[in-house]
Amino acid sequence: MSADNTILILDTRGEYRVEHIQGVDNLWFSWRSKFPTTEPTCARVLEYFMSSTPISSASDVLLKAQSLYDDLEYVEYGIQTVSINKTFREIVDYAIVELREEIRKIPSYGFSNGKESDIIKELKNTIYKAQEYLDTKNNKEEA
Repeated sequence: MSADNTILILDTRGEYRVEHIQGVDNLWFSWRSKFPTTEPTCARVLEYFMSSTPISSASDVLLKAQSLYDDLEYVEYGIQTVSINKTFREIVDYAIVELREEIRKIPSYGFSNGKESDIIKELKNTIYKAQEYLDTKNNKEEA
């Protein structure tokens, strides 16, 4: 049985984040296309890392990643890093655009049994959380 998990460090311009991830290959998935993307989609990065804490130093993120790793019984793909040449705020901005495009594309897949509405609801919820994140960031910058 496969655990299909990894400890993933997100290396962005200005900060790091780290999470225990199931199905890391989903980072290259988008509802906008039937084929994997060539780089991680901002929408999936946001879904995985929205609630993670920003970490400013490489040594601190490695310590956090090692701690997460040590706390788990089994990590199939170990500790990995994905780098995106954007700030996390830019990732959020791009993700909102991607998520809206995905919502427009989903009806063309012809899902049945309410699957379409469940997926759209999840994507809209992610947009809502992203907007909350941006509102919080804007309020902190104005203060």
